[in-house]
Amino acid sequence: MISVLFYTDPCINISSLGDTARAYYNNVACNGWNKSNLVDSIILAAFEFDIMNVLNLACSFNDGWWFAVHITDLLTHGDYIDLRMQQNSSQNYREFLIKNYADTLMSHSSLWQIGLDYLDHCQISARALQEIYLERIPLQTEAKARKILFLAKKRNMDNLVKTIANVMTSKAIANGKLETALTWVAHSKDVHFADELANRWLREYVERRNIEGFEILKDMGSCMLVSDKLTFVGKYCEFHKLYSENEYKLSASLLLSLISSGLAPPNFQMIMLLDALPLLEAPDLIFSSKETSQLMKCLEDCVLYKEQLAELSDYQDKE
Repeated sequence: MISVLFYTDPCINISSLGDTARAYYNNVACNGWNKSNLVDSIILAAFEFDIMNVLNLACSFNDGWWFAVHITDLLTHGDYIDLRMQQNSSQNYREFLIKNYADTLMSHSSLWQIGLDYLDHCQISARALQEIYLERIPLQTEAKARKILFLAKKRNMDNLVKTIANVMTSKAIANGKLETALTWVAHSKDVHFADELANRWLREYVERRNIEGFEILKDMGSCMLVSDKLTFVGKYCEFHKLYSENEYKLSASLLLSLISSGLAPPNFQMIMLLDALPLLEAPDLIFSSKETSQLMKCLEDCVLYKEQLAELSDYQDKE
C-alpha cells in the first residue's frame, strides 16, 4: 500500500491518508491476503485517525496486554489521545492498561521485576499495588528475599521492608543461623528479635565460653543500637577485642561500665567478674580502689542472687 501510495501520489496530504488507505483496502485483491486480520484493521484505523478504534482493536490481541499498553503509550506521548478524550479519562485508560500488563508480568517467575517498573509509571494506587504484589512473592531463598527487600527500600515501603526482614529473621533463628538473623535485624530494627539474638548469643557463650561465635558482632556498627541487650553484647565483644590487643586500661574501663549498667542477665554477671580477675592480678594497677569496690559489690549481688535461686529451688522441691 505504501509503495502504491508513493507511486501514485507522492505529495499526498496527511488528511487524505485515510481515504487512500480505505480505497486501497477495498479495491486491491491479493492471493493469501485475509483482509479481516486484526493487524490490517489496526493499520487502517490508524491511517483514518480513528484512535478509539485503534485502542479497542489493540485490546483484542491475546498477548497479555503488551501491544495495547505500548500503542496507547505511543499515542499518548504523541498527543493523539488527549485531542479526542478528556485528560483524566485518557490517563485512567492508560493506567488501566499498564496495571493489567503489570499484573501479567508479576505472575511470571522471572519478569515480576519488570512489572514493578511499569507500575512506577502509574499515578493512581501504583504504590499500593506494588506493595501487594511484592508481599505475595514467596521468600524462597535469601537472594530472592534480599532482592525484594532492595526493591521495597527503593520505593520507601518501610512496613514491607520490616515485614520481610522479620520473616527472614525468624527463619534464620529457627535454622540456628544467628549471624544471618543479625543481618536481617539490621534492616528491620526490631527490638524483640534483637533481644532474642542477644540472649541466644549470651546463652551460647555461657555454655561454650567461645568468643569466636561473636565475630560478626565486632563490626555490626549502628545495628547494635537496635536494643539495649544487643548493645551490651556488642560492647562485650569490644571488651574482648581490647583485651586481646593488650589495651588493659581501656578494656577494664569498658568491663566495669558493662557490669555497672545492669544490662547483663544475672547469670552473666559472674562471668564478667571472672573476666576481671586477670586484670586484678596484673602487675600494674588497673582498677582503682573505688572501681574494685564496685566489683566487690557486684560479687555480693551475684552471691545473693545464687542464694535466692537455691532457696527457691528448695521451696519448689518441698512442694
